[in-house]
Amino acid sequence: MEKEVGVPLFDRTGRTLHITTAGMDFAEFARETVSNADAVLRRLHDKTPYTATLNIGTIPVLSQYGLHTKLLTFQEKNPHIQLNLVEDRGEEILRMLDGELVELAVLRASSLPDDRYKTLTLGTDKLVLVCSRTHPLAASAEVHLKDFQQEDFILLDMGQNFADSVYHACAREGFAPHIRQRFTRMETILGYVAAGAGVSLLMEKELTAFNLQNIEVKKLSPAISGSIALVFPHGRHLSPAAAALRSFLENFTGKNR
Repeated sequence: MEKEVGVPLFDRTGRTLHITTAGMDFAEFARETVSNADAVLRRLHDKTPYTATLNIGTIPVLSQYGLHTKLLTFQEKNPHIQLNLVEDRGEEILRMLDGELVELAVLRASSLPDDRYKTLTLGTDKLVLVCSRTHPLAASAEVHLKDFQQEDFILLDMGQNFADSVYHACAREGFAPHIRQRFTRMETILGYVAAGAGVSLLMEKELTAFNLQNIEVKKLSPAISGSIALVFPHGRHLSPAAAALRSFLENFTGKNR
C-alpha cells in the first residue's frame, strides 16, 4: 500500500509499529471511501428490489371468486414478483404443494385431508342442487337434499375429497347418492342435467360463467357452505414473495387458521 501511495504510512523505528501522520490521513480517507461505497450500494438496493418467481397451484376457480383481480393488483404493486400459476384438480395441487413444486395453493378448505395446513379464507360459497327445468321440483323456491335420494347424480370430478363431501352431505340426510357419472368439465355436466339425465351438486359461484338455459339452480335447506382458501403447510418457512402475497390477501379477509 505504501508503494501505491508513495509515502510511509507506518513508522518502523524500534520494536513497535506506529502509524504516521500520512497514515492517519490515509485511514480517514479510507473510512470515508468505504462509507460512501456502502451508501451507494444501499441506494441501489432500495431502487432495485429483489426479483422472484412465486409458484402457486390453484383449482380453476380464480375468476368465479374474483381472485384474478386481486392477483393482478398484487402484481401491479409488486412488479419484481412474477406469479407462476398452475391450474389442476385439487388432489394434484395438494401433491404439488406437499412436494414443494408450488409454495402456495388455492384450494377448497373441505378438500384438505388433515390439519397439517394453514389456511387463509379467500371466499365463501354454498352448495346448490342443479336440475332441469322439467324436473318436478324445478319450481320450488328451495329444496331438501333428501328429496333427491332416488335421483341419478352427475358430479364434477374434482377429486375424491369433493366426492366424499357429497357422500357426507347425503349421509346426513339419511341416504347414499347414486353417482351415475363424473365429468371434468362443467359444461358437460350442465348439458346432461339440462337433458334430464340426472341432477348435480355444484358450488353456486362456479355457475356464474356458464349458460344455464333449461337449467334450474336450487338452494338447499339446510344450507351447505364451503370456502376457498390460500393454503400452505404448517412449519414451512415462506419466501419473501410468498409472505408478501399472503399479507396482501389478508387485507381482504383476515380469516385464517
